[in-house]
Amino acid sequence: MAASVSNESVRADEDPSVVKQYDRETPIHQQIEEFYELADANKISLLVTDREGSTVSRAMAVSAREGPDFYYLANIHSAKIRDIEAHPDVNISFFNNSDMSWISVSGRATVSQNTPKIRELYNPIVSAWFGDMKDGVHSGNADDPRMSLIKVTTHRVSYYKSTKGKVARMADMAKAVGLGQVAQTGLLRELSGEVLEGARARS
Repeated sequence: MAASVSNESVRADEDPSVVKQYDRETPIHQQIEEFYELADANKISLLVTDREGSTVSRAMAVSAREGPDFYYLANIHSAKIRDIEAHPDVNISFFNNSDMSWISVSGRATVSQNTPKIRELYNPIVSAWFGDMKDGVHSGNADDPRMSLIKVTTHRVSYYKSTKGKVARMADMAKAVGLGQVAQTGLLRELSGEVLEGARARS
């Protein structure tokens, strides 16, 4: 007789890989500060937009972080601006290959021009992505009419903070495999709603 195969599902609150997944012990104020630290240590992000029902990502340098929110300088004629105007919900992600820490930020983007914030955030390196058209107007500086500001107001954050170095992380994973346990190499956290509003108010 063939052995029967059970299709019974394991509930999420019974699955050890899920139960142990999220950090529910670290104080919220510390989770927020460590989110800031991880974001500030990884200046290059992937900005993900919706384009006709598909997602498109591109590497972009963060011009500034203000509390839980992020700013970018971008060419008003770029495709990402059209994406945002049509579908303002975006995602920002950061990844640190050295320790496997990562951040995923979900938020709503807005685009503006001719604001004092552009002049505040502008630096000469930005002009490398615009060029000087030699017409006395489109020079790649802060007053270039192509210069625009993207602000991402954060609605939800998920992030993973590694707590072990590479050797210790690999040893922990090998031990987990050998003993049928769940590897504990870092802390997975989520921030949203009132938590982010509070962080924004304090920034």
